[in-house]
Amino acid sequence: DMIVDNPGAYPVVTHSLTGALRGAIAVVIANQAPKDYKGQLMPNTPWNP
Repeated sequence: DMIVDNPGAYPVVTHSLTGALRGAIAVVIANQAPKDYKGQLMPNTPWNP
């Protein structure tokens, strides 16, 4: 799971950035939920503060 503060494109690498520039970089696109969205953002999370 990923939690981000703002919508946008976030690069994800599992190695150094130097290695990523010679290989592949995955990009996670985070969009904002519609204003009328009534569902839970993380419905299966057992965490309870």
